[in-house]
Amino acid sequence: VQTCALPISNLYTNGVHTLKAKAYDAKNNSRTGTTFKVAFSNPTDKTLPTVTIASPAPGSIVTTMTTIAATAADNLAVAKVEFWIDGVRKKTDTTAPYTCNWTPSSTPGSPKIQVRAFDYFGNVKTRTIYVTRP
Repeated sequence: VQTCALPISNLYTNGVHTLKAKAYDAKNNSRTGTTFKVAFSNPTDKTLPTVTIASPAPGSIVTTMTTIAATAADNLAVAKVEFWIDGVRKKTDTTAPYTCNWTPSSTPGSPKIQVRAFDYFGNVKTRTIYVTRP
């Protein structure tokens, strides 16, 4: 295992950056590793992401498979969007467009749909709607 220390304050601004490791052998052959994202932040970044539920509309009648669609944004970058139905996480999406296919139970009621947007600094914003299951 090789490690590397980066002088963050001199090279990188606050925000999300993509890093990729590349290794070389004695004959200068190389192999690129997995790309991953890291966040460098000012600890005072408390800006919440924004999130909206584009569909279904609040109060909609749902009887069959429904696509829950959300939009999310952040001042730096959205890390993930979670979809929750009645307190149970159904899906985590890390790439826009943020969607989740959901088939409601056959029990009548008012299922609660929550969508949570997270940024890379731990800030979270939640939107909640209720739909109708006749």
